[in-house]
Amino acid sequence: MAGSTIMLPFANDPQISPLGMLLGIAQAHIDGLASALTTLEPETRENIIATVPQQLRAIIERTQG
Repeated sequence: MAGSTIMLPFANDPQISPLGMLLGIAQAHIDGLASALTTLEPETRENIIATVPQQLRAIIERTQG
């Protein structure tokens, strides 16, 4: 509910592009993930980062198939 309350004014503003808003939300999640990754040991962090392109490709393939 809190997220809906926060996003409602932005979602109803015709000057704000829906795609721009979605990209902003995605960027906020990426920033949070990056902050969380800094708390890990370097080897663990690098292993997780290395798997991201594979995960993205798998997600894209699922949505296109």
